[in-house]
Amino acid sequence: MTNVRFVLMLVPLLLAMLLADSVITVTEAAQDSWKTVVQNAGVEAMHMATFNTDRVVIFDRTNVGATGMKMNGRCRDQPLELVLKHDCWAHSVEYDSNSNNIRTLFIFTDPFCSSGAFLPDGTLQQIGGDKEGAWNIRQLGAGPNDDWRETSNFLFKRRWYSTTQILPDGRVIIIGGTKQPSYEFVPHQGKAAIPLAILSKAYAPKPEGENNIYPFVHLLPDGNLFIFANVYSIVFNYKTNTVVKNLPNFGKDPRVYPYSGTSSLLPLSPADGYKAIVFICGGGPLGAYGKARGRTYLTALDTCGRIEPLAANAAWAVEKMPGPRVMVDGVILPTGELLYVNGMQAGVLGWNQNRNPALSPYLYNPTSKKFTVQTATDIVRAYHSSANLQSDGTVLIAGGNDQSPYVFSGVRWPTELRLQKYSPYYLNAAFNNVRFTIVSLPGTAKLNTNFGVTFQSTSTPTTVQISLYSPPFVTHGNSMNQRMVILKQVGGITQAGGSHVVTVTAPLNGNIAPPGYYMCTALNTGTNPAIPSKAKWIKITN
Repeated sequence: MTNVRFVLMLVPLLLAMLLADSVITVTEAAQDSWKTVVQNAGVEAMHMATFNTDRVVIFDRTNVGATGMKMNGRCRDQPLELVLKHDCWAHSVEYDSNSNNIRTLFIFTDPFCSSGAFLPDGTLQQIGGDKEGAWNIRQLGAGPNDDWRETSNFLFKRRWYSTTQILPDGRVIIIGGTKQPSYEFVPHQGKAAIPLAILSKAYAPKPEGENNIYPFVHLLPDGNLFIFANVYSIVFNYKTNTVVKNLPNFGKDPRVYPYSGTSSLLPLSPADGYKAIVFICGGGPLGAYGKARGRTYLTALDTCGRIEPLAANAAWAVEKMPGPRVMVDGVILPTGELLYVNGMQAGVLGWNQNRNPALSPYLYNPTSKKFTVQTATDIVRAYHSSANLQSDGTVLIAGGNDQSPYVFSGVRWPTELRLQKYSPYYLNAAFNNVRFTIVSLPGTAKLNTNFGVTFQSTSTPTTVQISLYSPPFVTHGNSMNQRMVILKQVGGITQAGGSHVVTVTAPLNGNIAPPGYYMCTALNTGTNPAIPSKAKWIKITN
């Protein structure tokens, strides 16, 4: 009788195993992993952005003197330079994410703590900097031989620590900067910068660090902007220069530079009418900046705030991370999860004003609202580090320099020139048999039109989710223009020879997805967990 009861107890378990034998669970998967792919990138990654050619631009300030790599036969002769007036060191490089090759680039004036956005044609529009570069704009194309092009004295205001956002019509708006509570456009609109009251309101004088620079900005699906500085936020109509809505304060602790947390617009989906949710994590407690300058390092914040700016009764909901984090980068993964990586657990941004490296990434599921701690790195990523999603699903991790010049020994955290690729759990080989492979899709698709995505699978697929991801310009924990949009499916999955085809509709308009290049991913939602394909690039046009 005992044996019979035991067999009966096993029947539900065996049945469940038979029904789910094609489903891989998280517990069956091996861990995420880290790999150092370049020992010396030449330049530390104060700024980083990934082009639609899988090339990654990395650049730093110019007035640091010697870096880790010389230019290829070119030198800067800059009379306004503070360190080397005849400078043959590289301050910008291009990293080929496919070949691991490094190519030096020539940048003439100082882009220190600048901003940027990709234009609809894939060109990187870079804005401002410091010293002689603060009024300048620069462009860099995606081609294998492209180099920086610079326009001097273009901007109405000196833009140092500003934020840049791409707009639906292909222009960019530049917001803020140190002691610049205003905004302007490229190309120009009007004849002067336009004052922006929230930045004046958010300004904090010494001993604070302004607390309103590198504001968080997101383009909302209704065409307005979400703007956040210090603890304040608004919904802003940049076309009419009006505040549509004043949102509640997010606590009392600053979240933007120099307390830098990070802000993300969660993936937009047609399933809920493209509901916009902003998620801000990390930062520092009020007063930490002044304390750090006196060599007292307050513990960073371990909280995140979630708000739906366009909701009738918008309010902040607070969630907790597994630990405190400042100088943190937030990366939207092709699964729709968020990866939080880099930074410190105490202090603030700035030269040697922080302590306790945060070595373990956090993985956040926006649906379950749960964080999990991932495998730690052994490389400290302090001030001026960056993280950027690659089309193969890895996350490129670079930078870290807690000194003003490049210092490689004899300090707590030397200048870091190694490049790493972090592979999240979904890239583990345990999931290869359920990973789709995109075979083809059109090179270009117009907004609100249908197109087909052809993919292959080792078994008959049951469900798939197609998404678009806009690569950001990353600096100081601010992932400008990062965006994921899930596409509406038209009908089901059809067979096409040895492949499968799903038809999707491109986003309705440029408010949801501004024109430009996106990574397109096929997510196998018939597995647990859902597993993404490697991405292919597509150009979305008006």
